[in-house]
Amino acid sequence: MKIKYLGHIVLPGLPSYNLAYALGDCRIILGGPVEREQIGWHFSISCAHRNPTWEEQRDARYEIVPDEVTMVSILPPKNQYVNLHPFCFHWHEAGPKFFNVITGKPIG
Repeated sequence: MKIKYLGHIVLPGLPSYNLAYALGDCRIILGGPVEREQIGWHFSISCAHRNPTWEEQRDARYEIVPDEVTMVSILPPKNQYVNLHPFCFHWHEAGPKFFNVITGKPIG
């Protein structure tokens, strides 16, 4: 299935515009250039009434994020967990820019 670009969107509380996409039933929001400079690549993927499948998440990642970027989904400590949408997953850039690849601990 091919990803369809929907346009630029501005979300409250975020520092710049983001890019919106559709993949079948899924909606994808890719962080814009200001967010990317601050925290690296990031996207969310959601469906209205179900969790996105692994295949949908995988396809979104390889369509909208450069191949050389390592992406991870993070489960933080419970007191930091935020879930504003019941069927949404977040993917974040990882690797030596953000984490010590030996210890797995954040840099900075």
